[in-house]
Amino acid sequence: MFDYRLFHLRDGKIIGTEEFRADSDEAAVVHASELRGGGAAELWHGLRKIWTFEGHPGPDIGTS
Repeated sequence: MFDYRLFHLRDGKIIGTEEFRADSDEAAVVHASELRGGGAAELWHGLRKIWTFEGHPGPDIGTS
């Protein structure tokens, strides 16, 4: 198991994070794509960036 961190982004700034474990980078990308809710995000494992998710129009994390 590896520790991963998903950074939720808005306008290039971090607006939230989520940490989780996954068995591989591939499994982490799948899980992160579900967690991100369609917003922009980056997935990291330590100092290594695994994936960048582009956001799409719609509600962002942290808005009401």
